[in-house]
Amino acid sequence: MGRNLTAFGATVYLTVATAGGVCTYLFGAWNKSIQILLILMVLDYATGMLLGAIHKSPKTENGALSSKAGLEGIIKKAGMLVVVMIANLFGTLFMGEGDATLREAAIIALVVNEGLSIIENLKAMGVPIPNVVINFINALKKKKDEPINPENEPLSGEAEHDENSKEEVEMLDLGKGKTGVK
Repeated sequence: MGRNLTAFGATVYLTVATAGGVCTYLFGAWNKSIQILLILMVLDYATGMLLGAIHKSPKTENGALSSKAGLEGIIKKAGMLVVVMIANLFGTLFMGEGDATLREAAIIALVVNEGLSIIENLKAMGVPIPNVVINFINALKKKKDEPINPENEPLSGEAEHDENSKEEVEMLDLGKGKTGVK
């Protein structure tokens, strides 16, 4: 019951294997976090489309579906994947081969963002959202909207050049300094 591999079949296998290798190199290993991010990206896009279908989209003047808004959504999702790619490559370069810390941090931030967007879309559609979820989202939004550096103070890299800010650098490095969180 053996199957003969045709030239076309071999080309398909080689193409898929090469694409998989390139994607793994650029984006890092396929794991739960990247799976969850991709699922949430698709769900966010789908709920955005549904929101437009029922004429409640905040992205258009009349709330209806818009090819322009849809294209912007796809471009945004592609940009998010570029962020994951950059985080993976920077992590590999600066933290060492096999260290996915920076990539995972970027993915987690994007997962939270996508999750918030999905919940907002569902709420706009009239789907009842439990209070515990709304409270959690409001807490995340508050943290997200807080400025990191409201007084425009030097950050740790900038402060090293200011002779009066050595203490601030030490405090920032210990997480005790003026980080913008009140």
